[in-house]
Amino acid sequence: MKTHDNKNTRRRYVATGVTNIQREVHGEEPTKKGTLYVSVKRFGKQFRRSLDTEDIAEARKRAKVVLEMVRAEKWNELQGVRARQGWSKLPEVYSTYEAAATIKTAPRNVKMMRHLLKVAGKDPDGSTSQLGAHTIWEFQQAMIRKAGDDDQVKRGRAVVSANSMLRQARSLFAAPVMPAYKDLVLPDLAGFMKAPKLKGPALQYVAPPRAVIERIGAEYGELRPSDPGAYAVFLLGAFLGLRNNEVRVAEWSWVEQDGAGVWWLRLATRPHWKTKTSRARDVEIPAGVLAELQAVRGASVEGIAGDPVFLVPAHHATERGTRVFRRLNHWLRARGLDAEVSPKGFYELRKYCVNRAAWAGGTYRAARAAGNSPAVVERYYSDSGGRAPVEMPAPAAPAAVAG
Repeated sequence: MKTHDNKNTRRRYVATGVTNIQREVHGEEPTKKGTLYVSVKRFGKQFRRSLDTEDIAEARKRAKVVLEMVRAEKWNELQGVRARQGWSKLPEVYSTYEAAATIKTAPRNVKMMRHLLKVAGKDPDGSTSQLGAHTIWEFQQAMIRKAGDDDQVKRGRAVVSANSMLRQARSLFAAPVMPAYKDLVLPDLAGFMKAPKLKGPALQYVAPPRAVIERIGAEYGELRPSDPGAYAVFLLGAFLGLRNNEVRVAEWSWVEQDGAGVWWLRLATRPHWKTKTSRARDVEIPAGVLAELQAVRGASVEGIAGDPVFLVPAHHATERGTRVFRRLNHWLRARGLDAEVSPKGFYELRKYCVNRAAWAGGTYRAARAAGNSPAVVERYYSDSGGRAPVEMPAPAAPAAVAG
């Protein structure tokens, strides 16, 4: 009986022309397709590891991290385990970080670290020995697998989300915080900190359907009597294009009138708040929007008066920073804003505002008002189809101001 060698399933590794990087191929497959591996031999030990990418440029970056570990003979870390016992536990890192960090997002950064480890199949309450490049790759691949290959928009969002979570998790080991860990026994964090982020397709803004914008524009006024806090948030997003964190903290003391009678919201770093960028900016407040904000200033919700200091009437920081946004997002969904296409409800209002400003006054003017660079406005806030935005009517200016 004659047997046949199945060449189509035979796995082999072929050179790529880049030192220490090989490509896995099966049978007679073209050598330009296939997962890339880093392969190195040191002191008689052969080490080969998947780089989880087919892109040679991305593979170079990932291989660099692995090679640094190999040269330092961190074999146990590369295999995902530690031979040495006694590394500090992750909860010790969490508590030390929250005690030492001066930023308000510290608890959220800890939450992101725990989430990252869980997604990567690690123990969020286990040893710090889990903090290596391998954990980052496992987390990234889990995020990509969950998004799937069919929907490129969903895949792109998964890349953005993974990179954002990684950035927040790495904040636990930012340079200003590291001295606080002097009493902890930590592993070499180079792999965890240097592992490259994912690359994905740019996701340009796609404006919601005309019917959805028209319905929202026709019905947003009903929020004023039923939910004045959500109404104020809507106005600040749809007609000023503010970010979430700007809406949460904006105060009436920041509102000023210039010599021409135009009202502005002065967004600058304060003792209790920092702007997202280092530059301050002034955002014009349309007269009608200002009048409506004044009308709901300090408004009561369920018998509890709102704090008149802030533009958004709410009796508590959690109400103003979380619950109001949640209710507004629910209201937007009920008016047809698709959660799959537009996952961030309120943020769609900012994008709509910036896109409309870019269309009316140009990219540079819109970028100054939004606090972004013109490139970011073109890439993330301008409608991908180049369509003129549907006009959403702003509140009418009071007669005395209009005249």
